[in-house]
Amino acid sequence: MKILSSFIKICSICILLSACQQADEIRVPLDHRLSKYRPRWTPTILKEFYPSDEAYPTLWGGDIRLDNLSCRLGLYDRNANGRFDDIGEDMILLAPFGAEDVTLYPHANADYWKEDFVLRLKDTSWEVLRLDSAGRWMEIRRLKEPAPSADIQFMDQLPNLPLKTLAGDTTYLHDHLQGDKLLYIEVWSSWHQRSFESTPYLKATFHKYREKLNVLSLIYNEVEYERVHRNNRKHAVDWPQAIYSEAAGTALLHLGWVPYGVLFSPDGKMIKSGLTPHELEGFLEELL
Repeated sequence: MKILSSFIKICSICILLSACQQADEIRVPLDHRLSKYRPRWTPTILKEFYPSDEAYPTLWGGDIRLDNLSCRLGLYDRNANGRFDDIGEDMILLAPFGAEDVTLYPHANADYWKEDFVLRLKDTSWEVLRLDSAGRWMEIRRLKEPAPSADIQFMDQLPNLPLKTLAGDTTYLHDHLQGDKLLYIEVWSSWHQRSFESTPYLKATFHKYREKLNVLSLIYNEVEYERVHRNNRKHAVDWPQAIYSEAAGTALLHLGWVPYGVLFSPDGKMIKSGLTPHELEGFLEELL
């Protein structure tokens, strides 16, 4: 019996080690057809590029849990040629679990496929090893050390990057660091409905803490000025707004999924990233 018991323990350890090894290299099935393609609305640029429904590219996706984060991975046949592994043409998607907006505008959550492609989560990085040319799976492997990132990290200094206001004037990020106030930079998009729904939450928090808080809204991806101005009038938005720039996007855009924000100390040190307008008030209550 002792020999049998020892054998069972050894087998259990081998199975556990095998499971751990497999967890570091995963084949993710992409079994959801997220588009072909008809969205509720179609951006003008896509109308020009894909003149008919039949010409729209297909997006296959699958949901998976990586490092305690529920994610949606996908492959996007950006050049609509029936293959999903064209380097520099097709795109790899990383989005929140069940994200519906990817069927409307998958570019916002995707990057172009290239060699040494890395998916970056909050604390870990995953290398993309292989793609199915038909778009039905991808193989990924956890990197032992997180890949270097250009994103702002905890206690990093806010770069003084130029931005354009809605009126076309130039503003700088450091212009919004004033006195002893914290700075919350909201990142959102004018095509994203949840971004508009977050406005009243942000306004309530801003007014509650306006003696200790400045707010800057950063809008990216094909700004729909009419929708933005209509939302501003509806909610009487009284904090500054600026338009995404490539430099600001490199530093801020990949820290979360819109709408989200990044909180900075009065001297411009990053305190908290991935902080949505809904979460901001609770975080400030604990901080202040």
